[in-house]
Amino acid sequence: MLRRILFSVLLLAICSLAFAQDDVRREELITKLIQVQVEKVGALLDENTLNALILRFRKTNPSVSEDTWHQVKSDVKALFIRTLSDPSGTLATSVREAISQFSTGDIEKLVVIYNDPIFLEFNEAALAAAKQPNAELSIRMAIEKTVVEMNDLVIKRGLKPAY
Repeated sequence: MLRRILFSVLLLAICSLAFAQDDVRREELITKLIQVQVEKVGALLDENTLNALILRFRKTNPSVSEDTWHQVKSDVKALFIRTLSDPSGTLATSVREAISQFSTGDIEKLVVIYNDPIFLEFNEAALAAAKQPNAELSIRMAIEKTVVEMNDLVIKRGLKPAY
């Protein structure tokens, strides 16, 4: 009888250890997946994007030197990366919520996919294509069209347009 109890306790301890190790492995994989997402978004913060982000600040401060604006852009990029990297921030929270339905093995596959050289090459090519002048113009036109339509929507509801 004592043998059975000891065996049951030992079996329970082994199972608990296995589950704990899987939880640690799962957490490591989720952290890697979040970091991949942060790096992907960070790559989008190129010179043109950063210029667009600080444009209003530049207009308000016309006498500031280009060196200062270069430093500001560097700081803005670091700020975005730091914000995105926050373990309790929006990106991490969203990834954790989305990934909750996936097994640890599935998460491992996602990390492998996101780090696959062909996938990375494709992302770089897609990003380069999006930065082409005709693509940027198309994106800006789509944004402007959307803003016009948003204005129309609020006007139809009796509100004042923002633009």
